[in-house]
Amino acid sequence: MKNIKLHKPSIDELWFREKCMSDSDIMSYNAGYDINYNGYHKDSGCVDFPQDKWQDWVESKLNNPNFFYAYILNIETGQFVGYVNFDLNPTKKSNNGNCYKK
Repeated sequence: MKNIKLHKPSIDELWFREKCMSDSDIMSYNAGYDINYNGYHKDSGCVDFPQDKWQDWVESKLNNPNFFYAYILNIETGQFVGYVNFDLNPTKKSNNGNCYKK
């Protein structure tokens, strides 16, 4: 894809994150772990991200200078086609990043 750009989502656009987090094909990398998190589905790797959690997520992630999150926007169609994120945690030996492309 030539015509893509990164787009920082607004709270009203978090429907796309909710959609990605509930898609078992996308989240299969996350399946099977013993994660103690309310809303995590061990069988699929999916994570519930209901609208009533969006504001807290924006405050803890999008407003965090050590966290980067953006949608991949297809400029030609105006559609979100994926997302990227990077969580820089200076206290951990490793950091994580996820990418989704459909």
